[in-house]
Amino acid sequence: MATIRIDNKNKVLVNGKSVASKLSDGALVFKTGFITFTIQGDPRIANESSWFDSDARTKGPIRRQ
Repeated sequence: MATIRIDNKNKVLVNGKSVASKLSDGALVFKTGFITFTIQGDPRIANESSWFDSDARTKGPIRRQ
């Protein structure tokens, strides 16, 4: 599990460490290690945010707490 924080200028912290991010087709995309995160920018599309581990070939949803 990862703790993801995104400020209003799209600065991303994963587990307290800053990571590079980019906007792609309305979503914020960033990577840490083998895991790529995709956060949808539109709050109405909340169920489409996900992560993908390119090493293990696994994926899953990102859920807000």
